[in-house]
Amino acid sequence: MLIKVDYRGRPSFFYCDPQIASERKLISQGSYDQDVLNLMADLAQPNDLLLDVGAGIGAYTIPLAGYLPQAMIHAFEPGPSALGRLQRNLSLSSLDNVTLWEKGLADQTGSLKMNAFPHRDIGLSTFLESLYGKETAESISVELITLDQVFADLKEHIGVLKIDVQGVENRVLKGGAALIDTHRPHVIFEHEDLNFKDKTSADHAKDQLNAFFQENNYQAFYIPRYDLPLLFSVNWEKSLNGNLLAIPLGSLET
Repeated sequence: MLIKVDYRGRPSFFYCDPQIASERKLISQGSYDQDVLNLMADLAQPNDLLLDVGAGIGAYTIPLAGYLPQAMIHAFEPGPSALGRLQRNLSLSSLDNVTLWEKGLADQTGSLKMNAFPHRDIGLSTFLESLYGKETAESISVELITLDQVFADLKEHIGVLKIDVQGVENRVLKGGAALIDTHRPHVIFEHEDLNFKDKTSADHAKDQLNAFFQENNYQAFYIPRYDLPLLFSVNWEKSLNGNLLAIPLGSLET
């Protein structure tokens, strides 16, 4: 079904399947994660570049591109089902500030097998060993690039980096270490212990995230759903399933 979504006075359009949980939220609420969308919009400056890594069907990219017409958004989506939906949704809006990358991001170039799910489970596609109906996933080869490779000669400022890649956020960050050091973007990312095969694997991923942000002088916070002015530091030793915000330390006083 075709729906119209108004975000801060700017309309955008999506083809949605009401049998997909995330798209039911678009239909019923007008957004997927309103708190994350608002945070990205509020943190971005008018002429910034925004990076949407794991763009899915465009639930963040498309409303943000309409709301921030002077900003340029780079959307990365390697999953074929999600990519097709994203391309279709982009075609519904007259947006000239979105660049689409049909590749995966990691800490090195090359290729890697992805467990790609059919369209009703597209949000579960992952480079990890899947825990979600492995028998329904198709193993496909995906070309990998790094953020540092893509933006090596960039002159514009990157203000916001959003990452939702089902458990391989660490690899995306490592592949963008130079970019992060240069631009100091706000990093919005997801970590879900449930993406990993066991607690040991989940804890290792959290240790890597914590180490990366400490080494790069960032502080990570939970993104609350109801009161964004209240930010609490992440406790990496606890169970964790949700959206997080990493802020460069120098910006906390500004």
